[in-house]
Order: sequence, then C-alpha cells, then structure tokens
Amino acid sequence: MPSDIQKAVVVLYQFVRVPDQMIDDESIKTDEQKQQAKQLIQDYYMGRKKAYEDRDEGHKIFGPVVRIFYSYGIDFGYSESFFQSMLQDTQKCRYETYDELKSYIYGSAEVIGLMMIQIMGYNFDISDPEYEHKYTKVIHCAAKLGEAFQLSNFLRDVHEDLLLGRVYIPQDMLAKYNITHEQLRNYHLTQQVDEAFA
Repeated sequence: MPSDIQKAVVVLYQFVRVPDQMIDDESIKTDEQKQQAKQLIQDYYMGRKKAYEDRDEGHKIFGPVVRIFYSYGIDFGYSESFFQSMLQDTQKCRYETYDELKSYIYGSAEVIGLMMIQIMGYNFDISDPEYEHKYTKVIHCAAKLGEAFQLSNFLRDVHEDLLLGRVYIPQDMLAKYNITHEQLRNYHLTQQVDEAFA
C-alpha cells in the first residue's frame, strides 16, 4: 500500500485496539471490575467523540484518528457501533443464536471493513450508471470480510474467551452438536477436535 494509506491503517488499528485491550483482560472477574472496564471504554469513547466534534486534529491521543476520519470521509457512526460492541463485552457473555451474535459482529468487525474501504478508496466514477451497484457490492464484501475475520478470531480464541467468561459460538449451535463449554476448553488445550466440533 502507499505510505499514506499504511499510516492511516496503523492509526485506525491503534484506535480500535485500545478499547479492545481494555476488556480483554483476564484479571477482570468481578462485577465491580467489569463496571470499571465499562467506564474506561465510555470515557475513551466520549474523549474521542469530543475530539471529533471539535475537529481537534492536535489532540494528544485522538488527533491522528480525527484527521483520518475527516481526510477519508469515514462515517463517525461506524466508531459508535464499534464502541457499542466493546461495551457489550462488559455485559454479555453468551449468545443464544447467530442472529443475536450478528449485531455484535457488525460493531466489532464489519465496521472495520467499512472504514477500511474509505481509507483504501474504491475510486468509482459516480456518473457511471453502474455506480450504485458497484458501491453496494463493495460495501457488502467489506462487511463480509470483517465478519469472516471475526469468526476466525472466535474459533482461534475459544479458550482465551472462556477464561474471560465469554462464549461467542451460539448456544443453539453448541446444543445441536452436544458440545459443552468444558469440551470447548479441552479442544483448545489439546489442539485436537472431534467430528462434532468440526
């Protein structure tokens, strides 16, 4: 990628990684600690929102991300959806169905793809009669790629998520294949899976 796009991607990654790390902490166990993590994320979000609204590109923490959001025309709503999913991790640890999980995935991953296409540029001629179709397809593919990355993360991090008290694989899917949470932990620890899990 050109250096300006590389730099913008790094800034975006740093921006989303910080709140993600705030909640992915194995030392957070009690309700009080979860509330503290929730407050940290809310404070981070409010600081970012104010910097964005003030267009404060010189802000010592949020200046770079404010700059790329304005430079690349990224919808601020994407970051709101992202923070909603991060906050959800402080309150919700099980998902009954995939449909229920989808709203979390949208905020935690699909919006990353949607922000990335703004940074990378899709360069369609808006006078092209096919513009709307092409643009819609790009948005769909970017969101689906974000979803695919997130699903890969869920499968990779089964054990780590259990240590954090979370199970992202939908409960109805686990029940369908008679898989317990203890089995999930063992799959990761032994690096061996059975036919049911596959």
